[in-house]
Amino acid sequence: MAEPFYDLMPGPEHRQKLNEMYSVWLAALEEALGPRGWSPMLGVTTDGARRVLQIVDWVGGEDVKPTITGYIGAAGIVPTAAEAIDIRGGQGIAGNDGNDGADGPANTLTIGTVQSGATAGAEITGTAPSQTLNLTLPKGDAGSDGADGTDGWTPVWAVVADGERRVLRIDDWTGGTGTKPATGYLGPTGIVATIGDALDIRGAPGSGSVSTVNNVDPDGSGNVSLGISDIPNLSTSMDDKVDKVTGKGLSEANFTSAEKSQLAGLDDVLAAKLDSSQKGAVSGVAPLDGDAKVPAIHLPSYVDDVLEYANFGALPGTGEAGKIYVTLDNNKTWRWSGSAYVEIAASPGSTDAVPEGASNLYHTAARVRAVVLSGLSLATNAAITASDTVLSAFGKLQKQITDLVATVSGKQDALVSGTSIKTVGGQSVLGSGDITIPTLAPIADTADIASLSGGDTITPGSLGTAAAAAGTISGGTTNTFDWAAAVNYTMALTGNRTLSNPTNVLPGTTRVIVVSSSTSTSRTLAFGSNFVGDLPTVSVTNTANMVLFLYAVSSTKIVVTGVEI
Repeated sequence: MAEPFYDLMPGPEHRQKLNEMYSVWLAALEEALGPRGWSPMLGVTTDGARRVLQIVDWVGGEDVKPTITGYIGAAGIVPTAAEAIDIRGGQGIAGNDGNDGADGPANTLTIGTVQSGATAGAEITGTAPSQTLNLTLPKGDAGSDGADGTDGWTPVWAVVADGERRVLRIDDWTGGTGTKPATGYLGPTGIVATIGDALDIRGAPGSGSVSTVNNVDPDGSGNVSLGISDIPNLSTSMDDKVDKVTGKGLSEANFTSAEKSQLAGLDDVLAAKLDSSQKGAVSGVAPLDGDAKVPAIHLPSYVDDVLEYANFGALPGTGEAGKIYVTLDNNKTWRWSGSAYVEIAASPGSTDAVPEGASNLYHTAARVRAVVLSGLSLATNAAITASDTVLSAFGKLQKQITDLVATVSGKQDALVSGTSIKTVGGQSVLGSGDITIPTLAPIADTADIASLSGGDTITPGSLGTAAAAAGTISGGTTNTFDWAAAVNYTMALTGNRTLSNPTNVLPGTTRVIVVSSSTSTSRTLAFGSNFVGDLPTVSVTNTANMVLFLYAVSSTKIVVTGVEI
C-alpha cells in the first residue's frame, strides 16, 4: 500500500476520506497491471538475396506464451518471408571515379578464359601492349569431401528500448561449437556494437491523433489523465478484489509462493512412500531384523526344508513330509514316508546300470556300419586334412576316384619295347609275326606255390587278391601291421598297447581298424610318430569299441580320426 500524501497527523474528516480514496485507487492501478510481456527470439534467415528476421520463439514473459510465428515486417509481424523487411539495408551510392594512373609497362599479359578440355593448351590473343592468355586444362579427378565444419551459432535476440525506438539486441548465442561470437545490436547491414547504430524494428509511426478517451480531452501536451470515475465499472470491479502482498499468491490460506510449491509436490512424494500397515502384513512387505535379514517366520517353508543330522540315530522319531534329511556321517539323504525314513538313491555312477531307451541308443559296431551317409558331398576334389570330418573325408576320396577314372578312361601309355612293355616268352610285343606262348606245366600241389604274407595264399587252380578285405593286428605291447596286406583290420586289446608305424604304406589310400578289448577292463591305445591330426583318445572294453579311420597323406604322415561304437 502506498504512503498517503497527508502528514500522518489527525486532520479534517474530508482529508482522511480523500487519502483513503487515493490509496484504494492506487492499489487498483497496481493490481490492474498485466503480467510481464514476452520478447520474440529472432533468427536471421535467407529470402533469396535478402536477409530477414524470423520469430523462432518467445522468451522472458509471464503467463501463456504467444503462439504466433512469422517474420518482422515494416509495420509488425507478417506471415511470409516475402513480406518481411530486408535487415541489410539498401546498397550505398557509388563513389566518384578515381584519377588516371601512371602509364603501365610496355606490355601486359592477363589471364583470359580458363576452361576444361581433353588435352592441355594455352593461347595468347591480342596485340601489345595488352594481351590475354587463354588456358585449356584437363579436368582432374574429383577431390574427396572435406571434413564437416563446426556447428554455426544462432543469436538469441531481445527487444530493448532506445528512447522512442525499439531495437534488437543479441543477448547470447546458442547451438554452435567453438568460441561464441561477440554480442551487439542488429544494424541496417549486420551486427553493430552500439545501440545508437541499431535498426529501429518498429517501422515508421502511424498517422492520426487522439481526440478523447472515454470523453476526457487530452491536455496541451496530448496526454489524457483518467480518474477512477472515468473508467466504467472500475470501482465495482475493485470492490471485489483483494490486496496483493509481495511474495505471496492470492488464496484463502496465507501461504508463501515457496510453501505452495512444496505443497504442490506433496502428493507425489506421499504416493512413493510405503504405507506402514503393509509392514509384515499378508501380501505386504517382510521386515528386517537387527542383522538386516528377513526373520524365518516370514520365509516360506521350502527355504529350510533340508535338515542335517549327525547320523541316522539322530533323526527325529517322526519326520515331516516334504522335508529332506541328511545324515552327515555317510552323506546320505532320506525322506519321511509317513511311517519310516526311506533313502533317496543316488545316481548309479555308470551308464552300464542305465537301460537302453527308445531314442537314446547305445553305440555298437553294427549301428556305426549301418549309418547312412546323409549329407555326403561329392563336390570337392582335395586332399584330406586333419580338420575334415569322416563324412567330408569320404566325399573328398570319392571325388578323387571319380575324377581319376574320368582322367585315365580311354588313355594308353606309349608302347616302348623293353621300357613300357616287356617280352612274352622271349618275343617282343611290338615285333612282327605271331607271339608264341609256351605251354605251362601244371601245378602239382601246394608245395610248388610260394606263400604270401597276410591272410591269403595261392592254392592250386586259383590266385588270391593282392590285398585282403580284412586282416588282424595282434602282438605284444607294441603292434605294427602291413598297410598293403588288407583294407579293414580288427584289433582286440589284451592290455594297454601302442600302434607303431605301419609298413608298406600306400599314399592316398585309407584303412579302417575296429579296436576292442577282450574283457570289461578298459584298455588304451597309443599311436606311433607317423600318426597325425586330432588323435582320438582310445579307451575300449568288450562292450565299448572304437572305429579308427586312417588316411595316408604320405608314407610317413597318416591322419587318424575315431568314432566310439
